Amino acid sequence: MTATILIVDGEAGARRLTAALDGHMVTTTCDAAHAARLIELGAYDLVLADLDVAGGGLAVLRAARAHLAPPEVVLLSAHPGVPEALEAMRQGAHHYLPRDCSTEDLLAAVDGALGCAGCAARHAAAGTPVPCERPIAGVPYVSFRAFVDAACERVAADYLVALMRTFHGNVTCAARHAGMQRLSLLRVLKRHGIAPAAFRAPPVAGAVARAVGDAAVARAR
Repeated sequence: MTATILIVDGEAGARRLTAALDGHMVTTTCDAAHAARLIELGAYDLVLADLDVAGGGLAVLRAARAHLAPPEVVLLSAHPGVPEALEAMRQGAHHYLPRDCSTEDLLAAVDGALGCAGCAARHAAAGTPVPCERPIAGVPYVSFRAFVDAACERVAADYLVALMRTFHGNVTCAARHAGMQRLSLLRVLKRHGIAPAAFRAPPVAGAVARAVGDAAVARAR
């Protein structure tokens, strides 16, 4: 199924991307401000933007995310790096690719964006069919955002386990130490499948643990 795609890149880059996206309805521009106006007026499924385009690719990303029915955004950069990728994900980009990526990697990112829940919801609201994905045989697609989210979840789970071990399952002390409401911490623990009771010490040891926890909270202040 044909998708509507906006390419924000220089002339050479736009030609390459347009050729790779044969079969889709493609609009091109080389300016972030013009791209923002097109996004405001149009109904795009996807925006492909170079970070170094005039006005900045992140400005294009912000314009897209501000739309009532925001299109997915894939950013490209000639100088990709982890800090830039994380900032792009933080601001809502679906994927972040090196400018010289292979056509296969580009199409995988495009297909992942077109097949995501946000794109499906837009088409459901409009009563139009969702553009079909074209998966590469034997290569599962995982967006960079999903990768970052999964890494953050693992780090959060490790932190929560360490927190419960430090305070021997005492949620009240742990919440104070983490600067959270007790109920909020309980919800997060439940979401990660972590049971405070599994970390609780015997009664005597528990009293010592509470004293240690209170001392830790006092030091943190």
